[in-house]
Amino acid sequence: MEVLRYASWQKWAAGGRLVLGLLALALLWWVFFDVRDGLSLLLGLLVGLVVALYLLRTAVQPLLRSRLEVALEPRGIRIGGKFYSRSDFRGLGMASGWWAQRAQRALRDAGTYGPWAPYPPFHLDFGRARLPLFLDLPGWDRLLRHLGVDWREVPELREFLTLARGMGWLNGLMHPPEEAEQAWVQARSRYRRACAWIWIGCLGVVLGIVGVRVVEGPGGGDTPWTWALVGVSLMGLLLCLGWVGITFGLKGLARGWVSEYNPLASL
Repeated sequence: MEVLRYASWQKWAAGGRLVLGLLALALLWWVFFDVRDGLSLLLGLLVGLVVALYLLRTAVQPLLRSRLEVALEPRGIRIGGKFYSRSDFRGLGMASGWWAQRAQRALRDAGTYGPWAPYPPFHLDFGRARLPLFLDLPGWDRLLRHLGVDWREVPELREFLTLARGMGWLNGLMHPPEEAEQAWVQARSRYRRACAWIWIGCLGVVLGIVGVRVVEGPGGGDTPWTWALVGVSLMGLLLCLGWVGITFGLKGLARGWVSEYNPLASL
């Protein structure tokens, strides 16, 4: 009996997004609230709300379902101790309504399914029960196959997967079907190397800035060490921006490969 569960790196990735997001949110609110202006406070609250909603979809919800296990049993599936018979399975359903249709149009136009769109977009219809089909669960395609459905034979699902592009495929928010896993593993290795260089650049910037403050001391004044540390910060910034441009793209200057990535493109 096969049991589908989330990979440990997906849990760590979601936790990392949550920590970094909360730090960014705290810094953002500190900047806006320090201004002590009514308009700035309102703007800070609105931006903070957007960031919080983004973290809810990309970090909090993945962490909440990180312990999900789906057992593929001979006569059906078992989730959370509850059994769902294969004979009761009626097929794959899709999110409906005005908001879902708008999200689908955005997917067709831009290749992105935003964090504000209905999620998950598909569910397993067992008659009285509708179970969400989480496309970030490794082996979701084997789950469908176990229920007698080939994802390639479901037009809506096939369209969704072939149109979706971007970082979600690489940071654990979506998982490719079995046919695309080999190429996807290679792309993830490339993505992780790029992120490592970006973090090294960020570390150089931070160390340079902190070092300048330490060297200057309370009296201020420039020293040879000051300019050396400024150089470290600038080199770190250039390294960071260079890899960000190559990997993620810089608006108006470069379009990174991650923004166009889809593991099914080679199938």
